[in-house]
Amino acid sequence: MIAPRNRAVIVDEIGGGSHAELVTVGHHVMRADKNEAVGGRDTGPSPYEYLMAGLGACTADRCPVSQTLQRSSVVVSLLVEGPLSADP
Repeated sequence: MIAPRNRAVIVDEIGGGSHAELVTVGHHVMRADKNEAVGGRDTGPSPYEYLMAGLGACTADRCPVSQTLQRSSVVVSLLVEGPLSADP
């Protein structure tokens, strides 16, 4: 088993009066932004949407592990919903 790596998460404001941020995790680079209804430019998922995606990915990742231990198979499709327009 390969030990997990702890990678720094760096969030930089892009500037220009927008709500956009540049998010770097290891060699991965992503944008985060708020939607236009709350003053952003919608150039990337909102921080809340990234949080929901992370929770969904963690949940989906755990399901096959428990099924493997029970010697059965499962296909995971997970829909995470929430009040995505509730960005402060």
